[in-house]
Formats: sequence, structure tokens, C-alpha cells
Amino acid sequence: MTGKESLANSAAAQTISFLRSQFGKEEKPKIKFFRDDVRENTKAAYQDLKNMLLLGFIAMIAGGIGIMNVTLAVIYSRTKEIGIRRALGATRKDILFQFLIEAMLLGLCGSIAGMFLGYCVLLYIAQNVFQMTFSWWVVVLSIFIGLSTSFLFALYPAWQAAKLKPVDALKYE
Repeated sequence: MTGKESLANSAAAQTISFLRSQFGKEEKPKIKFFRDDVRENTKAAYQDLKNMLLLGFIAMIAGGIGIMNVTLAVIYSRTKEIGIRRALGATRKDILFQFLIEAMLLGLCGSIAGMFLGYCVLLYIAQNVFQMTFSWWVVVLSIFIGLSTSFLFALYPAWQAAKLKPVDALKYE
């Protein structure tokens, strides 16, 4: 038994003896104290947190794949434009930044739309059920996750667009 467990056990014993002295040995106290219930609740909350993080990660991957597919589709539909820009003097870096910025704007719009939709749903649910609080750090974190996801998943398509040769891009139909 660790020091924390022995301390918790002695606190539980003292609480139970106090409750028995107040309410009697045979009567059930109105206030219940169960150390094992607290541990089980803590384990359940930890498991819920792990499940939420896993679902968030899966949603982030799904959104990233969607952004990658949209970016690839945009690149293939604008291959001739890429060739014209490269022929007029745009560098690979310019092309890379163009598609990364477009993808990050897509991620920003998606994260803002998701936050707005989630906020509306929470307002609807929380009307009579529970008190809701609003934290700005959640907004900042959501925008950061949306931008970083779109940046990471658009790197490969943007890199593919940047390495196109002008002559090959102009011949593409």
C-alpha cells in the first residue's frame, strides 16, 4: 500500500467513525462516503476522456483526408493554371504557398463552421438541462487544430503541384 492509499484509508475510517457517531451504528447515514466509488468514477472519467480523444483524433484524420482530397482535386483541375504561372516566373515556393494557404483557409472555415454548429447544438441542449460556460481557449485551440490539420494534410498535394514542370503542366488536358 502506498502512502496515498494509507492516507485515504485512514481518512475513510475517520469519516465513517464520525458518521457512525453522529447517526448511530445501525442507521444508515444520510451522507454516504465510498472510497471505491470515487476510484471507479475516476477510472470511468479517465476512460471517457480517452474515448473522446480517440474520437477527436479519428475526426481530425477524416477531416484531413477530406482536405487532402479537395486539394488534390483543385490541383488537378488547375494544372494548366499552374503551368501558366510557372511559365510567367512563379517559383515552386509560390505554388506551394498558394495551395497551402488555400487549404488552410478551408480548414479555418471548417473549424469556425464546426464551432458555430457545436455552439448552437449546446445552446439548444443546455436551455433547461445544465449551466453552460464559454472558454476562449477552446476557440483558439479549435482554430489551431483546424489550421494545423489542413496544413499537414495539404503538404503532399501542394508539394506535388510545386514540382510540376511548366511544359508538362501546359500540355495537361
